[in-house]
Amino acid sequence: MKTIKLSLNVLATVLLSLYTLTAAAQRLQPSSTTSSATISPVAPARSQMTLPQLADLQIVKSVGVVPHGGSGGTFVIVVTNNGPGQAVGQVPVDVETLQCDMLSATGRKFLRGPRGTGFLYVRRELLKRLEPPMLDHFAAPWVAPDRYEIRPDARRFETWENNYAARLGLGAAIDYALDIGLQAIQSRVRQLATELRDRLAAVPGVEVRDLGRDRSAIVLFTIRGMDAAAVNSRLFKAGINVSHSTPASTLLDSTARGLPTVLRASPHYYNTSEEIDRLISELRSLR
Repeated sequence: MKTIKLSLNVLATVLLSLYTLTAAAQRLQPSSTTSSATISPVAPARSQMTLPQLADLQIVKSVGVVPHGGSGGTFVIVVTNNGPGQAVGQVPVDVETLQCDMLSATGRKFLRGPRGTGFLYVRRELLKRLEPPMLDHFAAPWVAPDRYEIRPDARRFETWENNYAARLGLGAAIDYALDIGLQAIQSRVRQLATELRDRLAAVPGVEVRDLGRDRSAIVLFTIRGMDAAAVNSRLFKAGINVSHSTPASTLLDSTARGLPTVLRASPHYYNTSEEIDRLISELRSLR
C-alpha cells in the first residue's frame, strides 16, 4: 500500500492534466535547453509504444525490460487510455516497478474520476528534454519581446485554462481508491471477473472472447446469432449496464481474429455475485 501511494503521488506531482503523450514524444530534443524564440521541428525520437490487448495486463508488467532513455535514445512509453489504461484504479501501478520513462492514463475508467481528466508521468531526468507541441504563456512565460522561456518543471505541460472542478474530482477519486486499497480492489475485481467468465461460458451460444494470461476485469463476449447492440439495449432496459465495442475500437486485433461487435461487462469492486446472477438470467432469457 505504501508503494502505491508513493507512485500515485509522483504522478500527481508530475502532471494532472489531459495531454497527448505521443505528440510530446515526437518533439523530444537531444538538448536540455528550455528557451527559444520559435519552435523548430525536430526528428521524432526512437520510442517503444506499448498498447496491450484490451483484457490482458501481462504486457504492462514486462515493459520494463526495454532500456531507459538516455544516450541510446530508446524510451519506454506506456500509454494507458485503452487496454491497460483500465489498469489504473483496478490494479497497483508503480512507475518504478514498470521502469518506464513516461506513462499516461485517463481518470474516467476504473479509477472512476470525471471524464476529461487524466495524468501524465515523465521521469524527472527526462522532463527538460521534452518540448510540448503547444505552448501558451503559462507553460512558457514571455520574458522579452522576442523570447519566451519554457518552464523547467512539470507545469510546462499545462495550459492557462483548466477545469479545476474536474481535477479536484480526479484527486478525490485517487484518494478513494487508495483508501480502499489497490491490492484489495485487484483481488475483488479478479474474483468477480473470473466468476463472470465461468458463468458466461455455461450459457448456450455465448462465447467469451478474452485473451491473455493475466486477464483484467474487462470481460468480452458474443452471443451466436444475436446483434450485440440489440442485446446491449435490452440489458439496459432491464437495468443492467454493459457496453458494446465495434471492431473499429481494436481494429488490428478484431481483423486478425475476425471479431464482430462484442459485448463488454466490466465488474468493479462494488458489484456483487447477485448482479452477475441477474445478467446471466437475462442472457438465458434471450434464447
